Amino acid sequence: MFVLESAPLPVAGCAAIRVRPPGDLGYWSVRDGAYELIPAADTYLRFLRYSRGRALGTTEKYAGNLAVFFDWCARRRLDLVEAAGRMDEFVLLLRNELVSRPGSGVGRSRSAGRINHILVSVREMYRSAAAHGVVGEDTIAALFVMGELPDLGFSERRSRRFALRPRHVLRADAPGDVVPVTREEFNALMGVTRCWRDRLLLVLMRHAGLRRGEAVNLCEEDLHFVSDARELGCRAAGAHLHVRRRTTEQGSSAKSRSDRIVPVDAVIVFCADRWHYERERIAGAETSPTVLVNIAGERAGRPLRVDHVNSIVSDLSRRARLDRQITPHMLRHAWATGLAGVADLAVVKDLLGHRHLATTARYVHPGWEQMRAAIDLAYDQTLSLNDAADADGG
Repeated sequence: MFVLESAPLPVAGCAAIRVRPPGDLGYWSVRDGAYELIPAADTYLRFLRYSRGRALGTTEKYAGNLAVFFDWCARRRLDLVEAAGRMDEFVLLLRNELVSRPGSGVGRSRSAGRINHILVSVREMYRSAAAHGVVGEDTIAALFVMGELPDLGFSERRSRRFALRPRHVLRADAPGDVVPVTREEFNALMGVTRCWRDRLLLVLMRHAGLRRGEAVNLCEEDLHFVSDARELGCRAAGAHLHVRRRTTEQGSSAKSRSDRIVPVDAVIVFCADRWHYERERIAGAETSPTVLVNIAGERAGRPLRVDHVNSIVSDLSRRARLDRQITPHMLRHAWATGLAGVADLAVVKDLLGHRHLATTARYVHPGWEQMRAAIDLAYDQTLSLNDAADADGG
C-alpha cells in the first residue's frame, strides 16, 4: 500500500515505460519526467498483469492512456483527489488536443470512442487506488454516480454506497460492421505477395480464423500437420494447429483465455511447407521460437511483431490496388462467415476462441445469396409439409 500524502506530484513529461523484473517479461508502467514510477499507476498496472493475468500488450495500452492523464495532472499540479474533481477539464483537453504521440492518429483529434477508452483506464486506476486506501469514497463519487445498498441488519452502517455508472462518458458512434474480405480481394492480396511468409500469414487468418496475435505467436511445436499426431503427444486427428496463450519476448499473446485446437486445410499445410524451406535461408531464424519471423533488415530472423502484421496487410492492399484497405480482422470475419454457412454457431464459437455466442454472432455476415437460399429452402420445406398434409387428408 502507498500513501497519497507521501507521494510527490509527478513531473511533467510522463510516458509509458516497460518494467522488466529478472526472469520475467514484465509489464508496462508510467514514469514521470524525472523517470520516477508513478505509484498509483504502477500498482494498478502490476495488478492487471500479475493478478488478473492480462497480456503484456494490454498493460502497454493502459499505461499509454494513464501517461496522458498523469501528464495533465503534472502540468496542472494536481494530486489524485484534486484531479478527480476536475475531470471535466481533462475530458475537454482530450477533445481539443491533437495527438502528438507516434502512431496512426498522430496530428489528429481523438474520437469519442478513443477518449472513452482513456477514461476507462483512469477510472479503473482510481478503483485500484481506493482499494489500497489512497483515495476515499468521496473521490470515487466524483467519477461515478453512486448507488446505495439498503440496510439488511448485518452491518453497523445504515447503507453501503457503490459505483453505479461512470459520470464522464462521451456519446460515441457505434462501431461500424466489419465487411469481410471477399474472395476476389483475398486472391488479389495473395497475388501480390512476394514471400511465402506473407502467404502463410494471410491464410492463417483467412483459412483458420486466427487473430493477428495468435498467428505471430505460433511456434513449430504448435503445428501438427500430420494425419496422426499421437507420436507428437496429441490425440487430435488430422492436420491441425494449437493456439496457446503465451507471451513472446515482443509482448504479443493470444487473446483467448484458454488454449484451443483448430483444424487446417491443405492450403495452410502447403503454404507452411513452402515457408519452412524459405525460412531456413534467413540468418538467425533458427534461434527464433516462432514460425513467422522477419525476412530482412536489422530484425531479420527475429519473431514478427503484432503491429507489423497490420503494415504487411495494408501494404498488400495498396499493391493489389484494392478499392479499400484490408485489415487482419476482415480476414477472420470472412472465415467465420463462411463457416456459419456450413456449421452450427456453437462450432464456430469454439473455433474462433470466443466465450459467448453473442460475440460470435457479430462475426457472421450473411450475403444476399445466403439469405435468398435460406428463404428458398424454407419455402420448399413449407411446400413439402403442405403436400404431406394433403396426402394424409386424402
